[in-house]
Amino acid sequence: MTKTKISDGVGGSKNFFGVEFAPTSIPLSRRLETAAALFWTLSVFCFPIFWVFLYLILGLEYFLLVSLFYSAFYIYDWNTCNKGGRRFDFMRRLPVWNKLRDYFPAKLVKTTELDPSKNYLFGYHPHGILSIGCSLNFGTEATNISKVFPGVKINFLTLKSNFILPIFRDYIMSLGGCSVTRESMNYILSKPGGGNGAIVVVGGAKEGTLRERSYFHNTRFARRES
Repeated sequence: MTKTKISDGVGGSKNFFGVEFAPTSIPLSRRLETAAALFWTLSVFCFPIFWVFLYLILGLEYFLLVSLFYSAFYIYDWNTCNKGGRRFDFMRRLPVWNKLRDYFPAKLVKTTELDPSKNYLFGYHPHGILSIGCSLNFGTEATNISKVFPGVKINFLTLKSNFILPIFRDYIMSLGGCSVTRESMNYILSKPGGGNGAIVVVGGAKEGTLRERSYFHNTRFARRES
């Protein structure tokens, strides 16, 4: 017969085989914020696989007509990620994003005015894990981006490969995501009348895990003709 080893950790937390769990004294609001952070992590890492499984296995087996309809829509909608995307305001205003904002907490600091009669190209740095700062500030209304910069609709740009996976691509576009391609940027920035913006998270794989608390980082930009 084996015994489970459970000991008290710091601040009343429980230590289970070396894993420290949150103490029961943590308020519900903080637990909901942690749940929101978990939801975001799963939505990026696990949900894509889940939706592909649902589409290929369950859909083709039990919901054939729905799968065929979505397949036709998928083909028809293939280039939407290069044509400004397809955002839905209700997705950007889901309560879960407010909890995710409060988890850090995150804040959008305005340092200048933006003329809504012009189009803008922004660079976001550092990339950070999952680009969560960019996604939270520009892919949701958790920090009131539409009120901070009224009249300017900003799309965050991400890898084109993210728009290959079925359903997951619709999730990204519903938040205002578009493909980070020349075609996509030209489409957004050439819209007449202004009031449009595209934000690019600069950097590569190394910047993807950059999370130091330093205020200064050196980033090199390569000039490309294509």
